[in-house]
Amino acid sequence: MNKIALVYGPQGGATEKVANIIAQKIGSKKIDIIPVKEATQQKLSSYQNMICGTATIGDDTWDQNFKKDDWSNFFPILHEMDLSHQTIACFGLGDHITYAAHFVDGLGKLVHKLEEQGASCIGGVDMSGYEFTHSEAIKGKTFVGLPLDEDFEAEKTDERIENWLKLILPIFNK
Repeated sequence: MNKIALVYGPQGGATEKVANIIAQKIGSKKIDIIPVKEATQQKLSSYQNMICGTATIGDDTWDQNFKKDDWSNFFPILHEMDLSHQTIACFGLGDHITYAAHFVDGLGKLVHKLEEQGASCIGGVDMSGYEFTHSEAIKGKTFVGLPLDEDFEAEKTDERIENWLKLILPIFNK
């Protein structure tokens, strides 16, 4: 298997925690962890397979002095990339209680941007077992990637990651 790039943002919170859990489960020799604010077009173009992770809502999202988050800052670079040779699986963090009407919306937006650039996005997860009222991360009857709620369902994270890796790793190995 070629090395996998695990690109995530923001740093220092639950998204980084989950990125590290995923990297540990895959094995450090098989994956390179890259914070999105350190990602470059040149760096990412060398990977055939990537995992991308994002948070949906952070404190700064509701702040009136909103600054762009790490992924938003990366989107202009992404817009210049051709991802047609890359297979990408995404995970997103959300809060299904407080933000039930926006559950993992960032995951949906990220996958949409990646597909616009030609990426083959894999790793959709069945909606059963999740409670929320609306999400932009739904395509058909599945989420476009792996939704996780570290605020209210952290006890489910490990099993959800294990099941998701069983789904995506065989595709990455082809």
